[in-house]
Amino acid sequence: MKICPKCDAQNANSAPVCKHCGANLNETAVIDEAVIVQEKPPYNLNLALLFALLSFVSLVIPVWFPVDDAEAFMGMDLSPYIPVDNLIIQIVFSCVALVFLVISAIFLRGIFKKKPAPGKGIFIFMILIVCGMLLFLNLISFI
Repeated sequence: MKICPKCDAQNANSAPVCKHCGANLNETAVIDEAVIVQEKPPYNLNLALLFALLSFVSLVIPVWFPVDDAEAFMGMDLSPYIPVDNLIIQIVFSCVALVFLVISAIFLRGIFKKKPAPGKGIFIFMILIVCGMLLFLNLISFI
């Protein structure tokens, strides 16, 4: 495609003169067609799914370490009965789940700007809602 040096109009490569102003185009350089670059979407569904699942697993793991005995909160020495302080395990995994939840939400930014939103993105968003509710209930149980 030839660009006219006087009026910047686009002309065919074989045109000897500009179709708009009549300027000589034989002295101009030929410009190749522009390559259309596909923009990457602002979200990454695979990483969002990974961190959403890690958040869910981090919230489910403390279920295997329930805090059954109320005396554990009162400072009594239960080390022969409870090898690890289960409350600390629950707090640590809740914090880890919160971090994974935020990272997953960051990877999903801009998902609803695309019309229609991908089904995988909606599924991940639903996982995040469930994880958020579980995290909220877990934090309430600490109080």
